[in-house]
Amino acid sequence: MLDPVELADGRDPDGADPAAGPGTAVGALAAVDHHGRPGRRWCGRCRPTSRGAGAARCCAIPRWTSGSGGAAARPACRRGTSTVTRPGCGSTGPPGSASWWSRSAGATPGRGSRPSSRRPTRCDDRPEPGARSPEPGARSPALPGSRSLDWGLVSGTRHYLDHAATTAVRPEAAAAYAEELTRVGNPSSLHAAGRDARRRLEEAREQLAAALDAEPAEVIFTSGGTEADNLAVKGAYWARRAATPERVRLAVSAVEHHAVLEAAGWLAAHEGAVLDLLPVGADGVLDVPALQAHLDAHGRATAVVSVMWANNETGAAQPVERVVALAHAAGVPVHTDAVQAVGHVPVRFGASGVDALSLSGHKLGAPVGVGALLARRELGLSPVEHGGGQERGVRSGTLAVAGARALAAAVSAAVAEQEAEADRLRGLRDRLVAAALAMPGVTLSGPPITSSGPDEARLPGTAHLTIEGADADALLFGLDMAGIAASSGSACQAGVQEASHVLVAMGCSAEQARSALRFSLGWTSTAADVDAVAAALPGVVEQARRAHATRRPRPTTTTTRSVS
Repeated sequence: MLDPVELADGRDPDGADPAAGPGTAVGALAAVDHHGRPGRRWCGRCRPTSRGAGAARCCAIPRWTSGSGGAAARPACRRGTSTVTRPGCGSTGPPGSASWWSRSAGATPGRGSRPSSRRPTRCDDRPEPGARSPEPGARSPALPGSRSLDWGLVSGTRHYLDHAATTAVRPEAAAAYAEELTRVGNPSSLHAAGRDARRRLEEAREQLAAALDAEPAEVIFTSGGTEADNLAVKGAYWARRAATPERVRLAVSAVEHHAVLEAAGWLAAHEGAVLDLLPVGADGVLDVPALQAHLDAHGRATAVVSVMWANNETGAAQPVERVVALAHAAGVPVHTDAVQAVGHVPVRFGASGVDALSLSGHKLGAPVGVGALLARRELGLSPVEHGGGQERGVRSGTLAVAGARALAAAVSAAVAEQEAEADRLRGLRDRLVAAALAMPGVTLSGPPITSSGPDEARLPGTAHLTIEGADADALLFGLDMAGIAASSGSACQAGVQEASHVLVAMGCSAEQARSALRFSLGWTSTAADVDAVAAALPGVVEQARRAHATRRPRPTTTTTRSVS
């Protein structure tokens, strides 16, 4: 519960900044508690507790008092359990972390407890045991074009190689988003503020369309790639089936993102659709003759074909143009999930011939929570949600102008530097792969890397490896302890590690599918990140293999469930 005398942004009534000391303006980072919630802070020993009869109450927001002897502002626990001091040493840990507040020892939180007789602990320049400090030079101002971030703000992470899961917000996108937050107006309103918001929204739509070779009327703003995929798959299926009742089949590749697979699976389970999974080869690339055979046999009954532009795990590029040619010859529209492709490889909606294309902002430098579906005007879509009829009547809801502007800015920046950035990331990726393949029992998944000329068969910044005799969980834990962020595949699985359905579709065993690592580079990646992986990976692999050798055998069954 907020202190009635403390402002919502975390300031005390006297204007002192709890994070930076008395008399300093409150920063955006300072106005969060150790749970990441804005405008709330806890004393360091107390924790929010459930309300109800007999439930202990936290001391809520501490009152801020000026520190003595030149120390920073000091909050005092209202229960009298502890007194904590904000470090004056310039710690870069997140608010509420061990490096942000030092806690006094000996007191047990609880109503009516007495103050500790021990002297309060005071932070100095020495890190706590086991704590990591950011690399020298890791902190940099957020200037346009900057490729380094203050990874000290990400607790324990010094080298981020999981850009396929999400990447840092670009300065252009952050500036557009922040500017829009200072304005007001619903773009559906008729008054001047609403008309001005509509103008800014349509300018963002035009900017996005120009970057991706589309018409502004073909841009439908969404909350991200998952919503765009659902709207394309479900919306196209319903519209096609309504027009031609015999079109009840869906053809999607077996390595699609969970958003496509689950949407198609839901239609099969609840709408009577027939789901046909198109096979891929050992390199993860679509088996085009299998698609041809499917269309020859079921073309008249197929409502939509969905094949991703590039795979989110292996980075394998799919033959989208060939898919379009075959499907259109059979009178079937094509949707492609280009979430991992936009900004990393050339993507031209108009020239590609696809009927619908999904993209997501947070994969290329926009904030989480904004994306788009590019859909040709002639493609019929039925709405998944119903409401005010915005976005061609298929995506109702008040449009987020800030998100649309940030998305347009991020896509434009990523597309503008795509060619040069692809060359840079390709060089870093090849160095990482070479270091990994020097170890025994390590293989690269997906198409082989070409030694000369453009590598168009895969994404330039993705390296997907299988480590024989090791579990992905142990590998990820070891890398995380070394300050390296990577993943075992798609991050959209609610934290559940499963055997990769992509590797299983490629013919890998369940054991191999559970031993995968994905390193994905992005616009902030540097050579230091690759060097850190090359130095840490041998030791991490050795420890993971030791742990694997002593564990109980896992069941041989694999799950084919796809979770978004």
